[in-house]
Amino acid sequence: MQSAQSEDHLRLVINTIPALVWSALPDGSIDFINQRHREFTGLSLNDVCGWRWVDVIHPDDRTSIVEKWHKALATGKPLNTEARLRRVNGDYRWLLICAVPLQDESGKIVKWYGTKTDIAELKQAEDEVRQSENRIRLIITLFPPWRGVFSLVEPLILLINGGWIMQDLLWRKKIKNPTSIIHPDDLLNAIEKWRANLVCRKVL
Repeated sequence: MQSAQSEDHLRLVINTIPALVWSALPDGSIDFINQRHREFTGLSLNDVCGWRWVDVIHPDDRTSIVEKWHKALATGKPLNTEARLRRVNGDYRWLLICAVPLQDESGKIVKWYGTKTDIAELKQAEDEVRQSENRIRLIITLFPPWRGVFSLVEPLILLINGGWIMQDLLWRKKIKNPTSIIHPDDLLNAIEKWRANLVCRKVL
């Protein structure tokens, strides 16, 4: 009686865990999925048992996942990877797939236990951050008002941004005649402001 209650409790825990839980035989074939796994994919154990689970993997990720799974089976090392799985509505979601082997006293693998955790929002956030960084990098590089870092010791340009790069000047090269890019009509005024700023060390 107590054993049956323990099994029922364990089954309840496994089905309540906020992840897709599964297990596999030593040859890599699936022999168990929890309730959340069935709800996520809309498939029963019979639909994904053995190696049928491969069918729910996104076609672009399928080869890579199978190769990584075979490698884990051969080496006995835990699996930790990402792939897109098909949901019950036909959409694909990014999931973190983890699996660890269960070994007997002799070290032989007798079972694999794994989880699949939805990381779609995390992947989207990473993409947004990456796109934002790319936009910032592009703005800095192509920003119309040219920017430079000038030496206060000698009249040399130490660093230039994309505005000058696009004028065929070399990145991070010292330009010995920085006034060559200033229009002759503006040169005198620019030199006066430059000298004044050298004294008080203000930003132009």
